[in-house]
Amino acid sequence: EGKDLLERKDHKGNTDRKECREHVTHRDPHVVQLVRTVYRWYQIVLSLQLTFKKGCSTGFHFFEKVQDLPTRGARAVEHCTIDGGLFLAFANYHGDINKHKTSSMIYKMDQTSGQFTLHQTLQTRGAYELEYFSIADKHFLAVANMYDGTYQLDSAVYQWNGQRFVVFQKIPTNGGSHFTFFYDKWRGKVYGSGKPS
Repeated sequence: EGKDLLERKDHKGNTDRKECREHVTHRDPHVVQLVRTVYRWYQIVLSLQLTFKKGCSTGFHFFEKVQDLPTRGARAVEHCTIDGGLFLAFANYHGDINKHKTSSMIYKMDQTSGQFTLHQTLQTRGAYELEYFSIADKHFLAVANMYDGTYQLDSAVYQWNGQRFVVFQKIPTNGGSHFTFFYDKWRGKVYGSGKPS
């Protein structure tokens, strides 16, 4: 099972953690509907005042299930915070109907309910990996498209336009399996890797 830890700060700067787990909901090999479960991380600390000690604290930790999110053969999940909003993006690799030509999903947490709702879908083809990064207050999401009957596919970098992610650049790849972002401050360039063709 894949695991990803997520962090979110509330309006007071406190951090809570969430863990996403992938669960297969059907065993039929032709049905690839998957569910991602979001958990909230709790840390409870108990303070004890004892007469023979100045004091000590002990605690325990646990995860509380928040909700299940439907996905389609999801291979990766990426989280990001943009303008105070928490987003989860899923790279969907394989769907039920159009096989590898399936949309990838971006969910946004509703601040009032604390639940994630579908915010946007991206047209992807065998999406295998996601990478979020930001440069000078601009937000980007790179999607590596691996396979759709051929490995010769364009992968895409999306840019946040204030409302949603829109295509910023397409990159020809050969079975793109990941992106890695880093910034070369001496050359002022951004690099990504994704098995370029």
